[in-house]
Amino acid sequence: MTSDRIGFLAGLSAYSLWGLYPFYFKALDHVASVEVLAHRIVWSLVMLALFLPLPEMRRDVARVFRTPSLLLGMLFSALIIASNWLVYVIAVQTGHVLEASLGYFLSPLTFVLLALLVLRERLRRLQWLAVGIAAFGVLWMIVHAGVVPKIALFLGISFSIYGLVRKRLPVGPLAGLFLECLFALPLAGAMFLYAEATGGIVFTRLDLSTDLLVMLAGFFTIGPLWLFNVAAKHLPLTTLGMLQYIAPTLLFFVGAFVFAEPVDFGRLMGFVLIWAALAIYSLDALRTARPAPAA
Repeated sequence: MTSDRIGFLAGLSAYSLWGLYPFYFKALDHVASVEVLAHRIVWSLVMLALFLPLPEMRRDVARVFRTPSLLLGMLFSALIIASNWLVYVIAVQTGHVLEASLGYFLSPLTFVLLALLVLRERLRRLQWLAVGIAAFGVLWMIVHAGVVPKIALFLGISFSIYGLVRKRLPVGPLAGLFLECLFALPLAGAMFLYAEATGGIVFTRLDLSTDLLVMLAGFFTIGPLWLFNVAAKHLPLTTLGMLQYIAPTLLFFVGAFVFAEPVDFGRLMGFVLIWAALAIYSLDALRTARPAPAA
């Protein structure tokens, strides 16, 4: 296959797996969210340890431990991604898949805002328009529902902060995730203790299917990440950017049509505004990425 086709199939697979995550976490809704997160950290760490013999990964890990600024950055990154994972699991297990979908629809636009505020990047007019429409969409939902979509805002903002932090840290993706899971290991231990104290750990005490499901947490974390990195190597950034909307779109349809979460007119209008903002943002990205015609 051509390089572009390999990249496209890898990207399509990665975002499709991320979009179908609710089925996996819903199958574990009899396991406390904190225990699910703890297993995700532990089994991801076990799986990533298999890649330590790779020279590039070993170099990255050693460099982080030798560089205090990188070490601090990776610790912060671990805290952000662990909190994002926990809130996502809670959202799925408590019937808020649609709100999780909204959060990941918002993340590209919140990333633009962070680039404006933190990196002092300048926004183009269409980018300002997209951000404004998205903000109005969130405000519409708040006014219509009478509540702030806390899960969506937390997921969107935390994932954008995570992306910004990881973008600025010169650490490879596999080494970075290995270190994040390693640094989150004490948190996983605390969560196991909390789960035991508040109802008992389920692992090894219920049935074999549950044990196998929680052990697969490492695969479901690392698998899509590996596919994403294959796609990133073979695809232009604009194509990869367009593919990222597959995951929240699948989340929306899974939440609305499989798990039968309510989609009233007000919520639907909020999503339409967010989709319009993303369409404007994507068209602007394609327009600016298109090479100028030869003279």
